[in-house]
Amino acid sequence: MNSNNNSRRVIGFLDTPKPMYGEDETTKISKGFIDVLFEEGEDGTLTKINSAQFFDDIEKVFVIDGFQESKTRYHRTLIAADVILNNLYEGKSDVTRYVTFKNNISEFSTIVFGMLHMKLPSPLDCTDIILPTLPSTRSFYVVDDGFAYGPFKFEPSNECRQNMDKNMSFAGPYEGSLRLSSGIDPLNTKPSYISKIDYRDIESHLTTVHGSEYLLDASVLKQARYTVHQYMMRNEVMALFKKLQERRKITGQVVAAVRLELQNKNYPLTPEGKEVIYKICEAAADDTEWQKAIMDIVSNDERGKKLIESYVEASKENYIANWDKIAAEQHTKKSRELKEVEQRLAETKAKVAEQDQLLVNKQNEYDALLEKAESNEDLEQRVQERRQELDSQIQESEAELARLKAEHKQLAQYGTMAEAFKALETQEAYLNNRKNQLEQSIQKVEQTLRTNESELQTQLRQLVPFVSTIIQAPIASDDKFPPFSMPELQTLKFREMSVAQTEISRFVNYIANQLANEYNRSYSNEFISSVLVAQAQSLISIFTGAPGLGKTSFVRLLKRILKMDERFLEVPVGRSWVSEREFIGFFNSLSNSFSPSSSGVYQFLKGLSKDQPETAPLSLMLLDEANLSAIEHYGAFLINISDDEAEKMLRLSKEEIVIPESLRIVATINHDLTTEALSPRLIDRAPVIPFDSFINDTADYIDEVESYNKLSYEAFAGMFGRKAFLRSRLAISDDGLPLLLEEALSILKKPDPNLGSPIILSLRKASNLKDYVYTLTSVLMVTEKLSDGPALEKAIDYGMLYYVLPSIQGAGTGTKQRLEQLSELLDGKDLELSSAKLKDILLRGEHNLETYNFFHY
Repeated sequence: MNSNNNSRRVIGFLDTPKPMYGEDETTKISKGFIDVLFEEGEDGTLTKINSAQFFDDIEKVFVIDGFQESKTRYHRTLIAADVILNNLYEGKSDVTRYVTFKNNISEFSTIVFGMLHMKLPSPLDCTDIILPTLPSTRSFYVVDDGFAYGPFKFEPSNECRQNMDKNMSFAGPYEGSLRLSSGIDPLNTKPSYISKIDYRDIESHLTTVHGSEYLLDASVLKQARYTVHQYMMRNEVMALFKKLQERRKITGQVVAAVRLELQNKNYPLTPEGKEVIYKICEAAADDTEWQKAIMDIVSNDERGKKLIESYVEASKENYIANWDKIAAEQHTKKSRELKEVEQRLAETKAKVAEQDQLLVNKQNEYDALLEKAESNEDLEQRVQERRQELDSQIQESEAELARLKAEHKQLAQYGTMAEAFKALETQEAYLNNRKNQLEQSIQKVEQTLRTNESELQTQLRQLVPFVSTIIQAPIASDDKFPPFSMPELQTLKFREMSVAQTEISRFVNYIANQLANEYNRSYSNEFISSVLVAQAQSLISIFTGAPGLGKTSFVRLLKRILKMDERFLEVPVGRSWVSEREFIGFFNSLSNSFSPSSSGVYQFLKGLSKDQPETAPLSLMLLDEANLSAIEHYGAFLINISDDEAEKMLRLSKEEIVIPESLRIVATINHDLTTEALSPRLIDRAPVIPFDSFINDTADYIDEVESYNKLSYEAFAGMFGRKAFLRSRLAISDDGLPLLLEEALSILKKPDPNLGSPIILSLRKASNLKDYVYTLTSVLMVTEKLSDGPALEKAIDYGMLYYVLPSIQGAGTGTKQRLEQLSELLDGKDLELSSAKLKDILLRGEHNLETYNFFHY
């Protein structure tokens, strides 16, 4: 059912009451709980509760009114209930997320079979039986020794029913009678029969909820192996006894049932039952068919035995004569059939021998043709190899001939070898003389430069007073650029899980709501959560993708939504930036002060230098088109301070600027012939977010949050940072990488020469990946309403996409095979985003001469 609709339809049974003040066993208890088993979708399909979409941790629904009345009516019977959100829910253990009313409760009419594991009782022992548990479905199967028998239904005894009606918490013993559930068996329509189904054929289709097994799709039974068996219970046998004396014909069913009843040692024949049989025997005195039918019935009584002996003695000769005649006819028939079979066998053997010979001939012809083809192919290959060798020799000979002709042409101008040597000696003397002249010139130039440099320094010292007067003495940097003002902030201290969940949900929904409604940009809560966690845990984040995907505009809109004002700086990177001079500035020796560049980075960092996490908001610097020049050149200090253990300090000749924890940097990059490639040092430190993977992303925010106060960076880190509050409350262990990530990384780093060079993540990268995955898991459980398993799978998908796949760089068939193995793993685990990106890398690699790189577009 749509998560945007507050109403959901669930299936379960009425469980324990919750007496309110003044209520006890003598009064009707109005409130209680429904134990929820399944959720019904819009198309009528049933799914296990909390499996497709999160419902409630305790998997219960609170009934607000008429609980006792409803439980008396539907006690231990599957019910359907339309439930709504509980406005008083605060995540407490005794308060459910959903509530309902008695008018919203009805019996669930769809057939669902329960499975009750117990010893199958004899059909004569199905009364006064005690069940281990009370079935929660009207019809159920008994599972015994690898087979499922049924379907049955259970009728509690009067005493048991009174106990259940009197005590709503009654937990047994459950005494009563088993009855056949007639009319709903999809395998059998005959009365007094049950189906025996191979349990292994249906076990994989069972749904286990709260320790009980349920079969939701009855059509599965028709696909299983089964047989049908008679199961006539004691009451039915006794009823047949009463009717025997009134009937004129005994059916085979009656004979089998009576035989079963009389052979049961624990149920001796009563005088009344014997009297009935005697009357039957008297009525059958003149009826041979009746005598045959009741022979087995009366075998346990003396009078019955005498009746059987007299019948056999009187019919003995007829039996023998009939048997000889039947035996002779059967012998003749079987002999004739045997001869026909022997004749067909001989014909078949002849045909098989003929076909075998034909097959041998065809095989010999095939082997001869194959040998000839291989011989021709081998000869053609040798001819081709020899032709290539001769072509290579011809090319080498032609090159040598050309070289000899050129040498001959050069020497031809000299009449003899002596003239050639003389010419060379003359040329050598000229060159030596020219060398000496050039060395003397170089010495003169060096002397002139030393003299000019000394004179220039003297003149500059003389000009310093005049320049200082002209610029009127430099003003101190701290006076030029005072710290930014501190706005009013919302400071949150997370001590309760419900507070953290509420704030994270409101913050993410507010951003998604503003992007969709104010700026017509659709991004899901899932994507926004992944970006916020990445920014909170890394100094530098990289947005990549083809031009026009909205990388830069996303950051600009985030600045407007979060009202960053002066704490946001957009830096358009230039094509010719080769050092920090263009990015920050340089020290001017003439003015004896630092000269900032036109980018504004120096002033921005000075304004942030006094920020503290608990009193300052998040600050953001956008490097637009960051790889037009090499980031490692103009922004080398950013890479150095991005390590956790590095000192967050920028040293500029005579001053030091503290880089606050609240600063985050986003670099947008493109990849074409006008840009620089990213170095492994940068990729190892920064998550790479490919916007081309989210072209079709759609908004799915749950709540309309129209405003949100500015957060301190401490609160922002408490929601999304590495030591986020919710991460510490995860039910799953976060000591190491999840097994799925370990398996993926082992494929990349496997030292197999056939798979090309291994792709190994550094310890820094692996640690950052682990923190990101577990923190994002805790956030997605809130923003996407997921349980821990599905949330962890989503977080692993984003971790592979942002942290692992950007490290892919290799070439050749081996690298392709390694990436294909990883693609099979991601496909099998339904990691949609990383699987789609890896397939794109493989496709583009084939178009780039088997060169595989994350950044190919």
